[in-house]
Amino acid sequence: MVTIESSPTQLPQPPNPPVVAKEALSKLVQYYQELAFYHRSLVDRYQQLLEQHISEAKVAETQLASIEAILSPLTAHSQKIADTILNPTTTTEEIADQTSPLESGINGNGQQPKEEESQLVTTKLEKKVPNQAEEKIAIGVKHPESATSDTPELPKTKTETTASNTKAIKTVKNNSTKSKQVAKTTKEKTTTRDKKVAKSSSNLPVSQKLDQYDTIGIAVRAYLKERSPEVVTAADVVHYFYPDGLDASNRKKAQASFSTCLSKGAGKQGWVRTSVGRYAWDS
Repeated sequence: MVTIESSPTQLPQPPNPPVVAKEALSKLVQYYQELAFYHRSLVDRYQQLLEQHISEAKVAETQLASIEAILSPLTAHSQKIADTILNPTTTTEEIADQTSPLESGINGNGQQPKEEESQLVTTKLEKKVPNQAEEKIAIGVKHPESATSDTPELPKTKTETTASNTKAIKTVKNNSTKSKQVAKTTKEKTTTRDKKVAKSSSNLPVSQKLDQYDTIGIAVRAYLKERSPEVVTAADVVHYFYPDGLDASNRKKAQASFSTCLSKGAGKQGWVRTSVGRYAWDS
């Protein structure tokens, strides 16, 4: 027990506070100050990150608009090529309308085709020749004295005139038949040329397997149907039609053409897309 000594003129001193409690409170204050500073720093950091992401998003939107402006005409051109590959009948008819005047009914000079001219001439001769023969017979009977030669030629009989007219009509009909044959041959040549144009428009390398089909779409459909139910890619199609391989440039062109055909024909030509770049026959 501590004895406090005091004098009558001096009051006793209060006890000293514990040192440990002061240090604990001081450390606790310092801790909360550091914690507050930490949270303020986090707020500032997150604010900077937010502003950075907003800036990057604006830059990405600008780049996206530029890329879309560049790809828009290319996409339209690719769509036109794909439509030509997948719809060869429409292209053939359009080419035939432009290159075959016999189909349109008017030739390049604005005149009627030879076939219609032949038919028109035949009809006119059938009507006109008998009338002329009858006129000659009538003239020969009514005015025999009008002849000026010493030995006037007797008018032809009606049978001879009819035979002559029949021969002329047959000659005109034969010419008409020849004109029809020429028109048919021209149309067949045009159709053959149109098929070649439709096939060569893809700029694919020569392939004996591919030449067996009129269009790329028909060839791809036959291949997928044969491989059903397997899943194939554009590279598989290239390997099938070019088993001997291609150089890098031609392989890239062929794979791009087949890839476009597979993508555009999925769900329309008999096959479906199972995943990105993979297709199978829809059995």
